[in-house]
This record gives sequence, C-alpha cells and structure tokens, in this order.
Amino acid sequence: MPLLELPQLAMTSHDAVVFGGVLDQVLPVKVATWDALDPLQPFFNKSAAVQLGDLSLLSSFGSGFDGSLERQGNAQLVLPYVPELAINDYKVEGRTYRFQADGLFLSQEESQLRIHANVCAAVVFTFPPESLMPVAAAMTGSAQGSLAIQAALRRTTVFDRQADRRLGRVQNLLKQSLQLIHGAIAASGNVNPMLQLDDLVRRLLVMLLLPQLLHGDGANSITSTIAPELGLEERQQDPFSHDALVQWMLANLQEPISLSDMERRSCYSRRSRPRPFAWCKSRGPNALIRG
Repeated sequence: MPLLELPQLAMTSHDAVVFGGVLDQVLPVKVATWDALDPLQPFFNKSAAVQLGDLSLLSSFGSGFDGSLERQGNAQLVLPYVPELAINDYKVEGRTYRFQADGLFLSQEESQLRIHANVCAAVVFTFPPESLMPVAAAMTGSAQGSLAIQAALRRTTVFDRQADRRLGRVQNLLKQSLQLIHGAIAASGNVNPMLQLDDLVRRLLVMLLLPQLLHGDGANSITSTIAPELGLEERQQDPFSHDALVQWMLANLQEPISLSDMERRSCYSRRSRPRPFAWCKSRGPNALIRG
C-alpha cells in the first residue's frame, strides 16, 4: 500500500486504543470508542499520513477493529485496498454502508460514524468540501460545475464500480496518483508543490462525484444531466486566447501552475480546451500533472 514503506511517515501500533489515538492526531475526528475486532488475537496496524495543502491522506493496513467517532467538518473518501480480504461496515447516522472494493464517500454533513472492519486496508482522503468547487467550475468551464459539485457533496454514497464502470476507472486513477505521491516523497522527502499533485487528486475526486465529466463533455454534460435539476442555464464563456494563456504561464513559471489554473484562466472546460492542451485528458495522472 502507498506511503506505508516510507520510514519517515510510517507509524506502527500493537494496541487498538493506541491506533485510535493515531486517528485522533492525524484526522479531523474525535474518537469515542476503539477496540480490536478480536481482543483475543494480537493487534497490529501500520499507518502513514501526509498533508497536501488542505488535503490530507491516511494510508492504513492491519488488524480488524470496531470503533465509533465523531467527524469534524470535512468530507472524506475511504478508498479500500485488498478487497478480497476486507469487508467494511460503516454505520453513518443510523444507516449502514457495506463495501469491499468500492470507495465510500462521507459527506461533510454526516458526523456520527461507527466502523466495523474485519481487515484495515484503506486510504482515507480528507478535504474541505469547498475546495472542490473551483476545480469543478474550471473543469466544466462554468459556475454550473461548482453548483453541481455542491449537490454531489451533500450525499454520502458507496461508489459501485459494478453498476458504473467509470467509477472503477477513477478509483484506479486515484490509486495511481497515490503511487506518484509515494514516489515523490521517496525521492526527495516531500511533495514538491510545483508538481501540483493536490490538484490532480482534487480533479479525480470531482470526476468520482460527477462521473458525467468522464464522457468528456464538460459543461455540456453537466447542463444536460445535473444542471436542469438545479434550474441552471448555460453560461457564455469569454473567448479563448491561446497567446494570452501562454503569456500568463510564462510570466508565472516560478509559481505552481495546475491544469485547473489553466482552465480557470482560459475559461475553457476539459472538452472545449484547444488541441494543444486536449491531450492531457487522455494520458492519465502524469499527463494531468504535466498539463
């Protein structure tokens, strides 16, 4: 699993209560109860946490556990690993979500959480939900994307990859992005902000929450599916100027420039971005970074 073999990040626990304390330290949660699933068996957990701006990642592997906690104001995605072994039951505000290979998105509005897992094998992404709004607007090329992601962020859900194969593709891309983060830390001890890996992760989170974007239709797809439900109308965009965008990039080479920054600056969505930049969307995480 990513991050766990980085000695500067790895934390090992042989006691379930100690592991609960680790969660208290690295996540915006307050652990109420935490115990091993089988108190008669030796307990083991290995975890590693990293912060990318206001986005935090926790990679964790080990024994099963049963616990309850209170989440404090952020949205979270639980991305499971080793699905053939793990069965996870998350009880959120009285409703139970069971998943193995599928990711679970926990909205900001859900606070009380009880977890029953026979194996701990997951990466947890924690982020302020409002951080996805400008990214969604940039990707769709209009303010509709921001409003659409707001609606999606209010729903706690299991991303069923069997029902929608697009969701499986994005979850696999998220795992590839974690390997990029792991490699960056292994090579230099940290994540260079010039790589804009946090923007990459946010873009994939937006795609997971708005799979309509995977059609490549950008704002058109949002307009035809989500936007009518919200009573929105398509916005006219400013005309694109290739020279102006290039000049802006050259003037800001000393600063991190993300693909979302380029889209916001150009007022173009993923679909309508001109050909010199369109190759980014089909080349996977590395291309998104280079873009």
